[in-house]
Amino acid sequence: MTFMRSNKLAMTANQAGADLHHSEKAILESSASHDPRPLPSIKVLVVEGASEVVDTIILSLSMRWPDIRLVATPSGSEAIQFAQNAAPDIVLLNLTLSDIYGLQVLRELHLLSNVPVIIITGNSAETVRLKSFEMGAADYLLKPFSHIELLGCVASVLNRTGIARGGPRAGSAPEANLVIDLVNLRVLQAGVENKLTGTEQKVLSLLIRNQGKVISFARLARQGWKKESMTRADLHASMRQLRMKLGDDAREPGLLQLQRNKGYVLSLFN
Repeated sequence: MTFMRSNKLAMTANQAGADLHHSEKAILESSASHDPRPLPSIKVLVVEGASEVVDTIILSLSMRWPDIRLVATPSGSEAIQFAQNAAPDIVLLNLTLSDIYGLQVLRELHLLSNVPVIIITGNSAETVRLKSFEMGAADYLLKPFSHIELLGCVASVLNRTGIARGGPRAGSAPEANLVIDLVNLRVLQAGVENKLTGTEQKVLSLLIRNQGKVISFARLARQGWKKESMTRADLHASMRQLRMKLGDDAREPGLLQLQRNKGYVLSLFN
C-alpha cells in the first residue's frame, strides 16, 4: 500500500497559521491558553486524503489540545487495521477515500469499539447524512469548515463522551505532542516538523498498522526496505533515524522499542 501524493497543497502548521483569519486565530489561542479546565491529552485518528484538510485539522486540534497524539492516513483499510490494535479517543472520517467507502470504514470501526466518529465530507445529501447517523456517527461536518466549526464539533463530541473531563493522562511525556501525517509524509513533534523519506513512510506505515505488535527484523527489511536481506547494523541505524524524527528518547524509548533478537514495536496510542 502506498501513500505517495502531491505535496503542492501541503503547508506546515506555521504556514497554515499565517493564513488563519485574525479573529479565528485569536479565538483558537485564547481557547488554548485561558480555558481554566485541565486540557486532556487526546488520541486522534484522521482518515482523510486531502492534504489541505489534514493541515487544517492538525493546526486546529494541536492549538486547542497541545498534549495530542494524532495519526492521519488517507487509507480506510489502514485506519481499520490501526484501530484493531489501538484505542483512539475520536476518529475524523472522510466518506470519499481511495480504497474503501467511508461508511464501510465506519461500520468496521464500530465492530471494533464504540469510538466516536465524526464524518467530514463535502456530501450534503440528506440521505447520506441520515445513513451516517443511523450507522452510529457522532456528528456530521460539512466541508469546507472553519477552524472554529471543527473545534466546536470535536469539543462537543468529547464532552458527550466524557473524554474532555478526563484531565491530562498520567505519565504524560514530552513526546505526547506527536502528529504522524502520512498524507503529507511528515512527523510533527511538539510543533517541530520532520519530513519522512519514502522508505521511512513505508516502515512507519507498517508499524502503525501493527501498533503494539512486534514486527520482525526480516519483515521490516522485506516490507519496509523491499530487501530480502539486510544487515542488522544497517536496520538499527535506520530505525535510530526514524526514532529521532519521532522525538523518542534513544536511551529510554517510549514509542519505538527494540525487542532483542525479535524486532521493533511501536507503542503510539498506549
